[in-house]
Amino acid sequence: MRIAVIGKSGQLARSLAYVAGGQKELYFFGKEELDLLDEKVLFDTLSAAMCEVVINCAAYTAVDQAEDEPEAAYALNVTAVDHLVSVCKRLNAFLIHVSTDYVFDGTGNAPYKEDDPTNPQSIYGSTKRKGEGVVLSSGVPCVIVRTSWLYSPFGKNFYKTIRQRLETNQPLKVVNDQRGVPTSALDLARALLFLAANHKEISKPEVIHISNTGATTWYDFSVEIAEGLELDYDITPVDSSVFITKAKRPKYTVLSTKKLANQFHYNVRRWQEGLHEVLSIEVQD
Repeated sequence: MRIAVIGKSGQLARSLAYVAGGQKELYFFGKEELDLLDEKVLFDTLSAAMCEVVINCAAYTAVDQAEDEPEAAYALNVTAVDHLVSVCKRLNAFLIHVSTDYVFDGTGNAPYKEDDPTNPQSIYGSTKRKGEGVVLSSGVPCVIVRTSWLYSPFGKNFYKTIRQRLETNQPLKVVNDQRGVPTSALDLARALLFLAANHKEISKPEVIHISNTGATTWYDFSVEIAEGLELDYDITPVDSSVFITKAKRPKYTVLSTKKLANQFHYNVRRWQEGLHEVLSIEVQD
């Protein structure tokens, strides 16, 4: 089975390449190969690849910058998605589209289920939710995968920032009033490949939450990183009001993965286990 991966420079696409290890027919596409805002180029490129499944990892993910660049966020998170579903429909390709916990407002106190009401509080979350709507209304065979607090040894993410500062003995202040689930991009990648391999069994459009399990705060996640690296640390828990950000962060975005386990018979391990694996891998730019 041939799988096209859109957004090859991002941490999730790089994690897909890492866990696949050359054992699957994955074809990676980035800005160099195609322009997601040019539907003809997109069609010609994916048509030539002759892929049965398309995994869309591309997104505008600069949460605060999106508040200043709403048009750019909309272009990549909505308009490009509209082009992609149109091309997938013409090619009869199955689409796996990656979305985010930021579609929720974070005011809940129980794990969010796939059918819980969405209420994004930022430009980033709003455009990602609109992108979901484009996919679900398109009629293309698809799965929307929402995930949370994604990190890996690749690219830019919270884990790599904290690790670098710990390794250079810098004191840290980390928020302790936002609760969610750190998700290893390696574990998410494995789950995406599972869905791709079993896509013919998915008879209707689905929204699926995929994250590691358990819940924590950014502060406790940071402490776990430090202890996993066996480093001395100076980490102070603080309220999120200490950091002024342009985009509002949801306070609680734990995602329920019961649908993944019960309907698709796939279980993702606890976040501590995912972190242990990531800690063992050399970080890369």
